[in-house]
Amino acid sequence: MKPDKGILTILILILISCSLFGQTDSKFIIAMNAWEPIKYETEPYGVLAQIAKEALALEGVEVEFQVAPWKRGYDYVLSGKWHGIVGWNRTEERESLFYISTPLLLEDVVFFHHKDLKLDWTEMEDLEGLTVGTINGYNYGPDLQRVIDEGIVRDDVTSDEEQSIRMLHKKRFDIWPSELNVGLHLIKTYLTPEEAGQLTYHSNALQVSDLCMLLSREIPGNAENLKKFERGLNALKESGRYREIIEEFLP
Repeated sequence: MKPDKGILTILILILISCSLFGQTDSKFIIAMNAWEPIKYETEPYGVLAQIAKEALALEGVEVEFQVAPWKRGYDYVLSGKWHGIVGWNRTEERESLFYISTPLLLEDVVFFHHKDLKLDWTEMEDLEGLTVGTINGYNYGPDLQRVIDEGIVRDDVTSDEEQSIRMLHKKRFDIWPSELNVGLHLIKTYLTPEEAGQLTYHSNALQVSDLCMLLSREIPGNAENLKKFERGLNALKESGRYREIIEEFLP
């Protein structure tokens, strides 16, 4: 008895489809953009990428990084084109849109300033009369926004990091909030060593930036991928490898 040609055709199509889907789903795709020294657009992509890669590898998940501007990467993950994106804070809005991991890294947001400014603050009201430089579209948390809205500090909005750094150096404003490692890197990048030596930062943290991984809710299996990542991250911490990665990328 010969097999029905129609059935054979259907079986072949099913096998081809399974093969293609297997290739598509074989890697966990993470969107990557530049936010140095936390994230880079070239291999090995920075500390967050390495943590995510090694944590998932411990659970048998192979990672592929795709470089894209931050907004495009965010949208691709939101729509389910890619699996996840690293380096984003947890917010109520994002909790409704994504699965969100525990932080890969906690980064202090501090005030950078000129060394000749005697900055001494513990409460936000201690900043009264100062001008703070902020970047358009950035979120610095409710505490700073409150004192700006109440007129306790003045707000000078810039378009990007380079403009902020140069204006801070020229004393166009008094203080500039940034993640510690990012701010140090930007100052080194955009100023001469002599100019950079004129700036410092206050050790008090304005807030702690919880740099998490957002996982698409549109991809079946991503809830399980989140569990795998959490298990892998815990294993990295327990083994001591997590600390080694941070010291390697953020010496």
